[in-house]
Amino acid sequence: MRIVTLTVGYGFDKNNNPLPDASNLLQKVRQNLAQTFGGFTETEGVGGWINPDTGVEVMEACKVYSIATDKPSEIVETSAAVARDTLHQHSVFIVDNNTPKFV
Repeated sequence: MRIVTLTVGYGFDKNNNPLPDASNLLQKVRQNLAQTFGGFTETEGVGGWINPDTGVEVMEACKVYSIATDKPSEIVETSAAVARDTLHQHSVFIVDNNTPKFV
């Protein structure tokens, strides 16, 4: 078994528009993770980066999901993609087997 993390923003969508229904969307992400992995731990965070298109710094609320699993990495990536699409994000940051990746 290993620990994987998924970090997903929820303050804004991929077009930098506020996400007004974030609570409902986060609940869908939680349900998917619980059904896929049997459980998770959710931690509140803040993420920041420089928008490559505008050069402007972006700061956004995020959730970090820690998951203990022995499921294949493809399942982790699929769950990250579901979270990305559900929350209308450009990408989700995952760490699996100490390997960082954007999905």
